[in-house]
Amino acid sequence: MKRQPRVLVCGTNYGRFYLSAFVQRSCDMELAGILAAGSARSRTLANELGVPLYTETGQLPADIDMACVAVKSTLLGGNGTRIAMELLRRGIHVVQEHPLHPADLRECLQLSRRLGVQYHVNSHFAHIRAVQTFIDYVRQSGRHERPLFIDITTALPYSALDIVGQALGGFEPFALNGPPAWEPSAVAALRIGCVPFKSIEGVLAGIPAYLRIQQYFDPDDAVHNYLVMHRICIGSESGNVSLLSPFGPVIWAQGYPRSSRQAPDSGEGAPDTIMSRHFHAGRRAGRQPTTVQFTPGDAPSYADIFATHWPEGILAALAVLRHAADSGETPVFQSEPYLLQLAGLWVDVMRQCGKAQHVRRKEEVHAEPDPVRYREHRLSSDIGDRTRSLVCE
Repeated sequence: MKRQPRVLVCGTNYGRFYLSAFVQRSCDMELAGILAAGSARSRTLANELGVPLYTETGQLPADIDMACVAVKSTLLGGNGTRIAMELLRRGIHVVQEHPLHPADLRECLQLSRRLGVQYHVNSHFAHIRAVQTFIDYVRQSGRHERPLFIDITTALPYSALDIVGQALGGFEPFALNGPPAWEPSAVAALRIGCVPFKSIEGVLAGIPAYLRIQQYFDPDDAVHNYLVMHRICIGSESGNVSLLSPFGPVIWAQGYPRSSRQAPDSGEGAPDTIMSRHFHAGRRAGRQPTTVQFTPGDAPSYADIFATHWPEGILAALAVLRHAADSGETPVFQSEPYLLQLAGLWVDVMRQCGKAQHVRRKEEVHAEPDPVRYREHRLSSDIGDRTRSLVCE
């Protein structure tokens, strides 16, 4: 596409995130219109953005190059998959929001291949800055040392699995075992009346994997009721790298150093202490920081995430689709084998977890003590004063 691509956004609920990408200064694509059911929200957004509102694919002009389908797929009771296939038949390159059932996914992929257009699935989080840093470090470290474990805690298993799959270069070989059962009496004793996470163990990319999947949601706000979006740790013998949330921080932590019966290497500034020999203090492992943060400062606020980080991630996903459309080459992580394995794993996880419990959450919850104020107080306090207060307590 030598000219600026014209892009259609389908849906205005979750589609608002996609629409927000086109008001970014860094956007080099043109919003060609909105395809939606015609609600007041859709009409308002179309007017604000100065683009046409279409209610059927038959109304679309012939000069649309790409489309973002942010409508629920068939699996979730929506028309997203049908819309995606209609757009593909019109020769439009499509990126569809996850998740999809493997059967629908296979049909879309086969159709796109037959028609010579690109079809991608966006797990949304893989293009976020902090996640990209996590993926990049795991890939680079994996060239030198094979990971020994994968630890995932998430409310969003599809995108969590995609992050891990992209970091490790795929999923094979893989196998997942069902969650352990809880005694009904133990569940009844819990404060919220259900187990917050279901645990699944198995193997991903031949590496032992431990998954904890959130299993309760507020029926009035299930989309935003996340205890943990993603917390992922991939570790090897030298250390582990953790993504504490999709927006950071990303932290590397050194494993406990091996002891040594030999004296430290000479000439490396080894401290002359009783324990220096035991902890390799004069060697590289003994001189490295025990943790290193790869992302700067605090993670962004949700105001910054909605205004900048999510739109940037969407633009990155569109850039991948644009490059694939121009080159005719499908990226590995949008290939049919990868996407079908990802969708199949997600379906397996959801099947093993079973039906989620409904628990109504409080209207508003604030952390106390306030984390930022607590940190400022701790940093400004004299160490001796803190020690004395701890002793007194």
